[in-house]
Parts: sequence; structure tokens; C-alpha cells
Amino acid sequence: MPGIRAPRWLSASLCAVALLVAPATAATRYVATTGSDSNTCVQAETISTPKLTIASGMACTVAGDTLYIRAGTYSTGIRSSLATIPTGTSWANAPIIAGYPAETVTIPTIQMAASYIQYVIFDNFLIDSNQAFSEGVYISNGAHHVRVQNSEIRDHESHGVMVQRLSPGFCEFINVNVHSNGVTATQDHGFYILAPNNLVQGSLIHDNAAYGLHIYDGANTQVSNNRAIGNRVYDNGVLSGTSYGIILASGTGNMAYNNLIYGNVGGIITYNATGSLIYNNTIYANDTRGIRLLSSSSNAIVRNNIVYLNPTAAIDNAGVGTIQSNNLTTDPAVTNAGTFDFTLQAGSAALEAGTSLASVFTTDFAGNTRPHGAAWDIGAYERITGTVPSPPLTPLITNTAGAAGAIDVTVTWAASLSGTPTSYTVYWATAPDTYTNSQSAGLALTDVVDDLAPGIYYFNIGAVNASGESAKSATVSAYVLFPFPIVPERLLVQRGMP
Repeated sequence: MPGIRAPRWLSASLCAVALLVAPATAATRYVATTGSDSNTCVQAETISTPKLTIASGMACTVAGDTLYIRAGTYSTGIRSSLATIPTGTSWANAPIIAGYPAETVTIPTIQMAASYIQYVIFDNFLIDSNQAFSEGVYISNGAHHVRVQNSEIRDHESHGVMVQRLSPGFCEFINVNVHSNGVTATQDHGFYILAPNNLVQGSLIHDNAAYGLHIYDGANTQVSNNRAIGNRVYDNGVLSGTSYGIILASGTGNMAYNNLIYGNVGGIITYNATGSLIYNNTIYANDTRGIRLLSSSSNAIVRNNIVYLNPTAAIDNAGVGTIQSNNLTTDPAVTNAGTFDFTLQAGSAALEAGTSLASVFTTDFAGNTRPHGAAWDIGAYERITGTVPSPPLTPLITNTAGAAGAIDVTVTWAASLSGTPTSYTVYWATAPDTYTNSQSAGLALTDVVDDLAPGIYYFNIGAVNASGESAKSATVSAYVLFPFPIVPERLLVQRGMP
């Protein structure tokens, strides 16, 4: 991500080169500050004859296409009030509008405010308005299924991201760095989500005026089923003495797990909510409370959390019907809190002291499988003992024989460089970080995934030995259709271990 000010752990992030396996009807086009809108859509498929404006490039883009934006600043941003936004019918054929790999593309805002907008992906942008726009990303008026990934969102007058109550939700924010937004204490947040069914995952959320991740609507109690997973949320409440890292409110079944939350005014707060789920977070050294449940919270479940050095209270529970278990409020013996390394040392009281939540999730903040030992560890990390293999190198996606509705894809990778694997596991899914499909390849360094339907797939590899499974390899995405030309495509940035 361009220009990100990140803590030390992100510098070890893994990068994945995505490949496109697509038919001739799925096109890649280009926009550049040196281009011309008089170039045709066909000419814009050649990198040397791009369009000049993003709006003109989007006018050529349909479901399944990729539009690459070359380096530079595009001052109008991407706004549905100024241009028609291309859409798909599912994530499998969502058009991709992306900054060109390894180049910095600066736009002031992304605004999706029309009911026809659905299934569109924005990738690899620096979204910085120098406070000229209220929000970096704004979704409203019925827009839904919008994904923003691998991007930095900073310096907006109000919020980094706002999903308004007029949106059905189902939006995704994956591996984004949202920071330094807002000028008004208590009101301007990193994320302000007023709609249901959204995902915030693998992101940095820090140094915002008020709350980091604000899931709440005072006029609505249907802000439900939002998920905050594997984020690093820190140093929020810059202008406010009351703001928390994460608020789960105004709905049912909002969830936060595997998050690292530190240096905020408070950790997690829930109220005007039913069934909030707070699992396996490490909530460390916030200014007041670690977890707070007000009397308007009902039937929340708080399990497997490390909650330490939050001076007002570790867990302040005034909620009705709250279930608490397996939380650790004494010293968890983390590796180095001073450098924000919250992995667990040998002898930590968090080791194998958790309860299984495998019906909800099975990995930790770093992507390691839970449990590593006999039982789950408490907090965002599993402690990995012994010498697990190093992650395999970035896999390569090719293709083998198949029919149009049953495509066989070959996945090839290089061996782990350390740890002596006894087998490799191939993982794949139709959305990033949701790897429900897997198969063992033994010690082979290639494997065939059979009978895939057309669509976008995400692949990575794990290496296994008696000490456990490695963190996953970098992730490769592939657009799988029939026939099979192969074209190099966009760069994804995946969260790595500290």
C-alpha cells in the first residue's frame, strides 16, 4: 500500500501476485495521466494507448473486466454522481478497478451512492483528500457488495469510511490502512458503519479523531451481523476522551474476534445490542476499560480474550444475560508489548486455557490453525512451538483439461525453506481469507484442484509437520473460465506475522 505509516509487524507482510485465467471476453484496460479519452475501448486494452480519465475507462468496463489506473493523482476521485460505475452479479465476476501494481495512484474519495451499484472491487489506491471531502469511502442510497482492499484511506474531514443506513451493506474492507481522519471529537471515526452485514478484516485502524471502528446508528436497531476480524486497532480517540477502539451497537450478532486493540481510550464497548460476540481479542493497555457492556446490552458472549493493563476495569459488565468465560485479565506474558508484539511466551497463562470456538473460526491473527496444542490459547495469537515449516513461496496457477463448467486448475509451489514439511495443503475459496476448501498434496509440490465452476478463486498453500502448520503462503487469485489464456494481473497484499 502506498505511503502507509505502519507498525513494525506489517513490514513482514507477504505479497501475492494474482493471475488471471480468463476468456477473451474479460478485458484488461488502462487509464493514465498521459492518456486520451479519444482512444477507443479497444485501444485502451493496450498499455501504451490508455484512457485519460477513470470515468472514461469505467465506461468501457463490464462484469469480469479489470481497469488499471497508472500512477498519478486523479482529482475527481471515483464518484457515482459523476460517472456510471461498472457492476457484476456476484464476487466471481465483479469488475476490478485498481491502481497499477507497484505504482501510487492517489484519489480523494470513492463515493457509491446509487441502488444499481453492486459487486465491484476497488484495489490498491491511496485515498487522501487533505480534508477536502468528508469521507474517503462513502456508500449509500442502496449500493451494496462493494469491496475496498489493499488501500490507504487518510486525512478526510469526517470519517475514513462511512456505510450509511441507506445501504443494504454486504460491503468488505480487507487489508486497508485507515488513519488520521476527522476533525471533531466524539463524532469523526475511522469507520462509521450504520448498515448490516459488513466485513472489516486484516486492516490497520489508528490515529483517528474518535472511534476506530464505530458500528452504531442511534436511529436504527438493525445494524446487525457486522464482523471485525483480525484487525490492528490502536491509538484512536486522538481528539476524544471517551472513544473506544471498537463499538458494537444498534443490532444483533455483531462480532469482533482475533483483533489486537491497544492504546485507544477504551478497547471494545457494546450497548443497544443483542448477542454481541467478543472472542479471542488481545486488548492491552488502553486508557480506561478493556471491555465495557452497558445495561442496554443483552446476551453478549465474551470468551477467550486477553484484557490486561486497562486501568479503569478489565471487563466492566452491566449487560443483561452476558456470558463470560476463559478470559485472562492478569499478565499474559506477551513477547514484547513495547514493540506491539503480542505473541505469547512459553509459560503464559493464556496457553491452552481457552475454549474451542471452531464453529465460528479456526485460525488466529497470523493465520495459524487453532488449536496448536491440546486446547485453544486465549487472545489473538496461538503460540506455535517446535519448528513449524516456513510458509511455502508464492504459488503459481496454471490450467489443465476441463469442461466449461468443470475446470481443473493446477497449483504449483516451491518447497518451504525451513522446518522440514511432511505434507502440503492446498486451500482455495471464492473470497479472500475464507478458505473452506482444502486438500492434501502430500510432499508433492504441485496439485490439481478439480471441477471448479467459473469465477474468481483465491489459492494459498500451508506446510505441515509434527509441530503444526505454517502460516499460509502468499495468496494468488485467479479468474477461472474456459478457455484458458493466462495474463499477469493485480498485486494483493496479505497480512503477515510480526
